[in-house]
Amino acid sequence: MDIHPVHGPVNSVKDFFVHLAIITIGILIALSLEGLLEWAHHKTLVHEARENILTEVRKNKESIDNELAELKKREDELNHIVAVAYQLETAPNSFKSGSMGID
Repeated sequence: MDIHPVHGPVNSVKDFFVHLAIITIGILIALSLEGLLEWAHHKTLVHEARENILTEVRKNKESIDNELAELKKREDELNHIVAVAYQLETAPNSFKSGSMGID
C-alpha cells in the first residue's frame, strides 16, 4: 500500500492536522476494504470446507453401512459354521454324504 503526502507546503498547525486526518481516514478506509475482502475470502473457504467435510462424512457413513452389512453376513456364516460343527460333534451320524456341502 502506498501513501502519498499532499503536494504543497503545510502552512499551519490546522493544515497539518487536516492532512493528518485525511491520511488517517484514507488508511482506515483502505484497511477496512482489505478486511472486507479477506472476510469474503474466508467465508468462501469456510463454505468449501463445510461442503468437503459433509461429503467426507457421507462417504464415511456409506462405507460404514456397507461394512456393517458385510460384518452381519459374515457373522451369520460363522454362526452357521458353529452350528454345523456342534451338530457334527454331538451327532456325527446325522449327516449324510453330500448334505450341507460335506463329502
